[in-house]
Amino acid sequence: MSTLIRIASKLACLILLATLVLPCPTLAHRVTVFAWVDGDTVRTTSQFSRSNKVHSGLIEVMDAATGELLVSGRTNNQGEFSFEIPPAVRARGMDLRVALKAGEGHAGEWIVPAAEYMVQAGAVPSRRSEQTEQTETSGQAKPVETSGQAGADPAVTPQVSADMQAIEQAVERALDRKLAPVTRMLAEQMQAGPSVPEIVGGIGWLVGLAGMGAWLAARKKK
Repeated sequence: MSTLIRIASKLACLILLATLVLPCPTLAHRVTVFAWVDGDTVRTTSQFSRSNKVHSGLIEVMDAATGELLVSGRTNNQGEFSFEIPPAVRARGMDLRVALKAGEGHAGEWIVPAAEYMVQAGAVPSRRSEQTEQTETSGQAKPVETSGQAGADPAVTPQVSADMQAIEQAVERALDRKLAPVTRMLAEQMQAGPSVPEIVGGIGWLVGLAGMGAWLAARKKK
């Protein structure tokens, strides 16, 4: 009985040591890709873990609905790949599926909804055209009044509207640039490895299983 206990104790110590020293295969082989919109560009980052980026991984961008290949390329040494959104993609309002192939069967994917790049590019279009049309229509429907009061210059309203839209777009681009690092930080947090409580819990399970095995072996000997 004491021999079995000693064996179980040694086994538990070996399991504990292996868990702390050797990388977990599941974590070592896990690969993820994250994509986000930055103005007219989609940026991606790919990694096995926070400190292990995917080098020269194949990125394929497809129409999420049909699987049609739109863009492809390789990640750089930092696991990054970016591409400009093709006009045809924007015109058709495609959801994009960003697929990563990192070799040895490692693969991951991320969906970029059309709404993300349409909004950032100001492609919820027709606000500008509708305002222009309304201005033109009202200008045609109402003849110039020749009363003694000074009327508003018809050319002022479209100009002010265009200036406001230019300001809105400039602010959106500035926000995109400022938020890009935040987006990257969130992506890294999503890829974070197991926490200390999770590791300790896993070790506890292994030790418990080793003890149960020793107890069962002792019962069989009796």
